[in-house]
Amino acid sequence: MPPLLIFAAYSMICFGHLSIPYEYSVREEFKAGMSQGFMGISHFRPSVLYLITVHRYRGLFYHSPFLALAVWDGF
Repeated sequence: MPPLLIFAAYSMICFGHLSIPYEYSVREEFKAGMSQGFMGISHFRPSVLYLITVHRYRGLFYHSPFLALAVWDGF
C-alpha cells in the first residue's frame, strides 16, 4: 500500500489528477512521434543537439555551465 500512496501523491503533484502510466500513448501526436525510428529516435539532428545542450530554455550547459568541463576533460 505505501508504494501506491507514494505514486498517487506523485501523480497528484505532477499532473493534478490520478493518472496511469502511459496514458499519453493514446494521443495521436504521441503515437506518430513514437512510431518513427526506435522509440521516436530516428536520425541525428544538429538542431536537437543545440536545444538540449546550449539553448536558454532547456540547455544542459546553459543551466549548469560547469558541466561543459566534462566535455573538455574527455579530450
